[in-house]
Amino acid sequence: MTEPDRSDVRADRGEDAPRSLVRPYTLTRGRTASGLVLPPETVVTAREQVPEPVVPPAGPRVSRAELRDLGEHVRGPLWLPDDDGFAAEIASSYATVVHRPLAVLGVRDRDDVAAAVRFAAERTLPVAVQATGHGAVAPVDGGLLLSTRRMRELVVDPGSRTVRVGAGVVWTEVIAAAARFGLAPLSGSAPGVGVTGYTLGGGLSPLARTYGYTADHVRAVEIVTADGRVRRIDADHDPELFWAVRGGKGNFGIVTTLVLDLLAPSRFYGGGLFYRGEAAGEVLHAYRDWSPRLPEATTTSVLVSRVPDRSGRLGDGPGVHVRVAHVGDAREGARLVAPLRELGPEVDTLSELPFTAVGTIHDDPTEPVAAWKGGTLLSALGPDTVDTVLRACGPGVADPVLSVELRHLGGALARPPAVPNAVGGRNAAYSVFALDVPGPGGSPSPRGERLLADLAPYSTGGVALNFLGTVTDADRVATAWDPATYRRLVEVKRRWDPENLFRFGYALAPPGPARRELPAAPTPKARTPEAGAIVELCRPWSSVAEISARLHLPLGVVRILLEDLRDDGLVHIHQLSPDTGEDTDHLERALRELRKRL
Repeated sequence: MTEPDRSDVRADRGEDAPRSLVRPYTLTRGRTASGLVLPPETVVTAREQVPEPVVPPAGPRVSRAELRDLGEHVRGPLWLPDDDGFAAEIASSYATVVHRPLAVLGVRDRDDVAAAVRFAAERTLPVAVQATGHGAVAPVDGGLLLSTRRMRELVVDPGSRTVRVGAGVVWTEVIAAAARFGLAPLSGSAPGVGVTGYTLGGGLSPLARTYGYTADHVRAVEIVTADGRVRRIDADHDPELFWAVRGGKGNFGIVTTLVLDLLAPSRFYGGGLFYRGEAAGEVLHAYRDWSPRLPEATTTSVLVSRVPDRSGRLGDGPGVHVRVAHVGDAREGARLVAPLRELGPEVDTLSELPFTAVGTIHDDPTEPVAAWKGGTLLSALGPDTVDTVLRACGPGVADPVLSVELRHLGGALARPPAVPNAVGGRNAAYSVFALDVPGPGGSPSPRGERLLADLAPYSTGGVALNFLGTVTDADRVATAWDPATYRRLVEVKRRWDPENLFRFGYALAPPGPARRELPAAPTPKARTPEAGAIVELCRPWSSVAEISARLHLPLGVVRILLEDLRDDGLVHIHQLSPDTGEDTDHLERALRELRKRL
């Protein structure tokens, strides 16, 4: 009589499974399963190991004495949270953002910045930066906040048509300084905004279709990198970092100065056309048809708003504001605007203006506001897109978004600059930027988020970095660039800031140890090969009797091994009680399965 083939049993038991009767009894080490009653029909299931959550190490501990000592070794003032002046120094331009740093340092020069970054790097303390506070998108909790408003360097070189600006300078100062030489910077629509943050995020000027992004006109950058070194970078010196900084915001270091091109046009034709809110549909559809036919010399935008402008021109009701800036002859500018003038604006401020009046085009508010902000980029502006905007904030809407702005892009914005940079969204035709009252507890506006979702079918999938709004989620921040550019930025970040010191604001995906994936807790291993085989048999479940039969082990030995496995958290033993329906179902399933296998 031939011996039955037991290769399947040996496979179940593993290569090291015992082949004699001695091994099963050595497994018990003389023990009995006195603490656990396991009838043969008991069902056992393997526990899928979910590692215990690994608690990351606590943030860097920095004493008050250390922080005070930093203050003794720099020129600028340092405040701790209980110092007079702390609250005023950390205040941002958005009332919904309240910073809570360990300390704020009012840096005065690049040496202060370098000393602060070295201090932070030695302690892996994250570093944030703020000038005017217009770039505050989320609270700075912990870390060291560098306030750059005291970095006031401002030097115009009319020969090279450039200006060197410190990190605390605002555009109104640059505009006035350049105007003395008949020159002008490519400043933003709100001249009270700081130069540095605006420029590093791209910079969308009222003259942008003519000249491109402000970041396209950066000649050189002085930056303090995570190693605490001051570097002057340009197209020939650290070109990869120079590429990333222009369009990658503050992810790579603290910028202390910028060297920017200045432009020749000291005058332009521009201003605004203001309409009553009930005309919003007519004006927006006319704008949709009119704006694509404009030359590059003309940059326009339109705002539908429930908030009156600072002058109160439209009273307390909703209104529509078309903004125009034409670089060229005033008569040509007037001819181009004629189709919108035929719609009968309530107020018309279009005229030839000196560049020093550039801020009057948009007439943006300057007071701090509590607001949710969000944006997207459009591939075109069609009738359905306009109707979507009107359903969110047009006349007669019961629960409107407070304001929605459409900016016409294209022209020079669509072309790569002479020296490539990381500014994204060059394929977009229009930008959308919405502002609304925040949700409960400062949460996103449901109305605003709904508008962005409704615009998604018409979006490029991207958003202008400076118009991301109230966003900190890394996945949404990533939409400011195409995937290839984003991957390249992350690689530059990995090289220049491996510890992720600069992690506030519109942060890139974390490259360094501060945000690396934490290792999973090790999965407990079975103590013996037989125990391991039991665990495998119990996926998804098995009975005690079946385990004994499959592994050719006595029931008493199986019971002891199961006791060990239960204590190690590797199996769950279902103590069946026929009095409960669930356990009766388990038992019936086990018996049915056993009959199939016998």
